Amino acid sequence: MRAVRDNELAAGVVGIDVFRTKVCMRLRWSAVLGGLAGGLFAGGFCLCQPGPVLVCGKSIVFLTMSHARAASRRRSARPSVPVS
Repeated sequence: MRAVRDNELAAGVVGIDVFRTKVCMRLRWSAVLGGLAGGLFAGGFCLCQPGPVLVCGKSIVFLTMSHARAASRRRSARPSVPVS
């Protein structure tokens, strides 16, 4: 990240994907700020109760299952190399 910040052209020449690094950096900061804002919002309105959090459990299971299915599809889509 420092290489991209200091000199984008030099970072690109060395082999660093400048676009991907910038996007990852911006997504990371937006996640940090969003989490901080959510924590302050929940703390400010005293909404820190375990009830609403447990409702998200089923969606987490669904996301995990869909991710596992996509990963298995990617593995099976690879071409097989004949063994001689």
